[in-house]
Amino acid sequence: MSADVFGRSLDCWINIQQVTCNSMMLRYSHKEWLVPVIAEVSGGGEIFRQEQAGNLAGRFAFEDLAPDTEYQATVSINGQSITLDFKTLPEPGSERLFRIALFSDTHISCQKNARNGRLHGESIALLRSLMQEAAKSADYIIGPGDMADGGAAAEFAALEDIIKSVNIPVLAVPGNHDVPHGGDERFARLFKQTTFFFERDNIQLVGLDTGNGRLNKACNREVIARIDPAKAVIIFCHFQLFADEWIPDDDKVIFDADECSDMLEKIKSLNALACIGHKNVAAKVEMGNFIQLNLPQLTHFPAGYLILDVYYDEFRFRFEPIPGEILNEYSRLGTEAARYHSHPKCKLKSEYRDKYTQFYWNGAVKNGLSL
Repeated sequence: MSADVFGRSLDCWINIQQVTCNSMMLRYSHKEWLVPVIAEVSGGGEIFRQEQAGNLAGRFAFEDLAPDTEYQATVSINGQSITLDFKTLPEPGSERLFRIALFSDTHISCQKNARNGRLHGESIALLRSLMQEAAKSADYIIGPGDMADGGAAAEFAALEDIIKSVNIPVLAVPGNHDVPHGGDERFARLFKQTTFFFERDNIQLVGLDTGNGRLNKACNREVIARIDPAKAVIIFCHFQLFADEWIPDDDKVIFDADECSDMLEKIKSLNALACIGHKNVAAKVEMGNFIQLNLPQLTHFPAGYLILDVYYDEFRFRFEPIPGEILNEYSRLGTEAARYHSHPKCKLKSEYRDKYTQFYWNGAVKNGLSL
């Protein structure tokens, strides 16, 4: 293992996953799993040190860091090290209004196994435990599509049972995996509607139906017509509304943009944050006061969900990984072996999927929605 690829190789993947105003968490994996792993964080006049051993994959979490401060995290394994820079967020300038837990692409499946690094076989247990945990502090749970894996009745029955186990509102919009085999009707029965619009503390929350990859639908036109451009908006949908520069796949964006240019013109002129599912790679589009952010997937590396905190003067979000880093490592290695999920600028598929986790899935968006 050469020094120039340490921490960025098939055998060893190290990356920062979560940054808040006073904490940082990073994940690591390495083939020499009995060798001690040492992590040090330096900055703000202090040095924090932790050590672990006997883990093929694990996490380091550093608390009590100073807000709005630049730090360096150094991870050392068997005499080699990698240093990553990060900066804690400033403290919020106002009280939180409400919290949303964003569970995208949960891919609820009754299969026991899955291929290509997918964790669909663990999807029911993962969603149940994490949704119940999120419900302890969140006001809403919202899913931007692919809640089920194939539209099957058993999948929606399991999903309904999980939703009934929490005591806060659960809303969702359909994804392409929700709608086949009669899944579109099952989705509509479970969630009562395929779009939504409501206001909370002067913030507009808008759900759009792009389950079949198309935006130009009467239900979407009705919802978009209700949006007040003078107020901040959070949009939830499955397919990207606008193409980004990072994800290379042809099907990453809606298929009918030429048929709904009027809706897209209104959307991109808004003071809005759009939360998108489907591709589940940290990527963003920024146009004026409009930001489109792709969300993580619950069952694919880097597996987890987002917490979105809404304040009077900003939106603040953080990545919450699934509990077991061993599962995440299984997913990472399985992804490397798959025929897809590649990127022409990346030697490893891990780099493509995890390159911007630290930066795009942890942050604060001010009133002007500028990251």
